[in-house]
Amino acid sequence: MILVDDGLATGASMKAAVRALRRLNPGYISVAVPIGSRDTCDQFRSDVDELICGDTPEPFFAVGTWYANFLPTTDEEVQNLLDRAAHERRVRRVQEHKEHKGHEGILKTEGAKRMSAEENCSIFLPSIFLPFSL
Repeated sequence: MILVDDGLATGASMKAAVRALRRLNPGYISVAVPIGSRDTCDQFRSDVDELICGDTPEPFFAVGTWYANFLPTTDEEVQNLLDRAAHERRVRRVQEHKEHKGHEGILKTEGAKRMSAEENCSIFLPSIFLPFSL
């Protein structure tokens, strides 16, 4: 499971999300944030299997301080971005496969479809649950 938030200040909402998710017995919990307080990120490392804090500026102040645009993102925007990223990743994998295998490894495209978000995996944000595809 991947937990994502806009940043970690105190980490209170993310800690609650991790506790709630642990009740579901996931095999692996990864937390990813683009920005966070250094102290909070350091404290979180022992609570999850993987923690990605993109940047930990000092002094930290608040999450919104580090965004040029801190307006809310709609669920639809998030879903579209995740679907586009997943599609681009699949295209890269096919291209890499072709490069490594030559033309003998070209995948048949008949009947192929772009996987919907619900068919692949999940992303859990502290306030909402969204399926996404890789």
